[in-house]
Amino acid sequence: MDNYSLRVFHPGSKTPTEVISCRSASDVLTTIPAVLEKHPDCWIVEVYAGLSKLFAVDCTGATVDAEA
Repeated sequence: MDNYSLRVFHPGSKTPTEVISCRSASDVLTTIPAVLEKHPDCWIVEVYAGLSKLFAVDCTGATVDAEA
């Protein structure tokens, strides 16, 4: 069972462009750079554990306010 998900958002979209499932926190950390490379024009990538948002990163990989 996948415990984590990354949700990729692009400017002007209220729904994720892509949702990526990860099995562990370490998978999340290694997957983020690949997601940013695949979506260089994204607005934000939100990281969830189950239904709880943990943090978010912008298109450069910098952590942003979790409420962004």
